[in-house]
Amino acid sequence: MQNIMHNLINKLGQYQNNTDLWKNLEWREGTNSQGDYIDENSLRRKELLIALQVNLPKARISKNFEQFLQFLLKQEIDDRGNDPFQGLTESLTRAGFLLARFRNPANVWLFVAAKTANFDTHCGFDWEYMLSAGIKETFDYVEAKEHPLKEQFYNYFDSRQNCPLSQPDIDKWFTIKQNTYSSSSEIAETDLSFWIDLAVELRWIENVKQLLPEWIQNQRWDSSSLRELKYYQNFIEDWNGQIQTLRELFIHEQNEYLKFYDYCELAELYLKLGNPFLAWQVVLECKSVLPLDKDKLGELGVNALDIISYSQNEEWVKDVFIFVISHQPHYLSLEYLLKLVAACQQMNDKQAEERFIPLMEAEKQRYNEIMMKNNSMLGRASIGELDC
Repeated sequence: MQNIMHNLINKLGQYQNNTDLWKNLEWREGTNSQGDYIDENSLRRKELLIALQVNLPKARISKNFEQFLQFLLKQEIDDRGNDPFQGLTESLTRAGFLLARFRNPANVWLFVAAKTANFDTHCGFDWEYMLSAGIKETFDYVEAKEHPLKEQFYNYFDSRQNCPLSQPDIDKWFTIKQNTYSSSSEIAETDLSFWIDLAVELRWIENVKQLLPEWIQNQRWDSSSLRELKYYQNFIEDWNGQIQTLRELFIHEQNEYLKFYDYCELAELYLKLGNPFLAWQVVLECKSVLPLDKDKLGELGVNALDIISYSQNEEWVKDVFIFVISHQPHYLSLEYLLKLVAACQQMNDKQAEERFIPLMEAEKQRYNEIMMKNNSMLGRASIGELDC
C-alpha cells in the first residue's frame, strides 16, 4: 500500500512541477498488436488522474491543479472523439468530476465537449457535469459568452426557466460522485480490497501480486469472495489459478444462471492454455449438468465456434462443428458471423458457407450504416476551439 502511494505521489510531483512533460500526456493515436485503435498515452494520464484523486486534499485545490485537470480532460475528450468504437471511459468521468470540484462555470465548454464526444458519451456522461458549477452560475456564464459549443449546451438545457435539473439535484449528484471518487484520507490503509482494486486499475501487476496473498489469508470463502479472487487472478493472468477457483465456484454457487457463465469462462480459459479438447469437454459437461434452453445452447455454440478456430481439425472437431451449426445465438453479430464463415471454410463445408456469407455481408452493411448515422448525429467542435 505504501509503495502504491509513494509511486502516485512521485508521478504527480514530476508532472505537476514540470509543464514541459505534459506533451507526454497528450492524446496520441496508435494501434495495438491486433491492429485496433489505442491512445498511446491513456495509461499515463490514468495514473495521474488517480494520483490526483487519492492524494489531493481539498485544502490544496488551486488554479494550478485546475489547469492541469483541464489539460487532462481535453486529452480524454480527444481520445473518445477519435476511438472508432466510441465508448465511455472511467478516465473521462474521473477527470470530469475532479475538474467539477472547482465549481468554475468556465469549465462548462469542456463538459459539453465531453458529453458530445461520441454517441456513448452522449448517452452515458452525466449531464449534471455541465451544471456542476451551479445552475444559476452556469447559465449566467453561458448567456454572457459566445462559444462554438453554446448551441450544443442549449440542446441539453434549452433555457434557465425550463431546466429539468434543480440545484438540489446537482448537489445530490455531487455527493454521490464524491463518494465514488474518495481520496486516500477517507480510505483505511488496511482496506486491502481498495488498494488491490486501485493497483488493478493502474495495471500495476506486481503490486497486485504482492497484496493478494495477504488478502487471500483474510477471506471466508463463498461465491462472492471466490468471484473477487477470480477477477484478481484474471488480471495477473494466473489462468491455472482461475481454473481452480472456477471449480470451487461450481461447489459454492447455487445460481444456475451464474454457473452457466462460469462454465463458459472455464472453456475460454482452456483455450487460453492452448487446450481446445478440454474446452470442448467443459461444453459437454455444462450441457449435461445444467438445464439449458435454446438461448443458452446458442451461447455455448459461441464457445464451440472458438474451439474450432483453436483446433487442428482432429476427428472430434466434427462433433463441435455439428454443435455449432445446430446451436446458434439469438443475435448473429458481425463478429460471430465472421468466425462462423471462417469455421465453415476450415471444415470445408461449402453448403454452410454459402448459407452464412449473405448474412455476414448484410450485417456488415447494417453496421456501416449505423456508424455513419451516429457520426452524423454528433457534430463535435474541435477541442482546439475550446477556451477555458
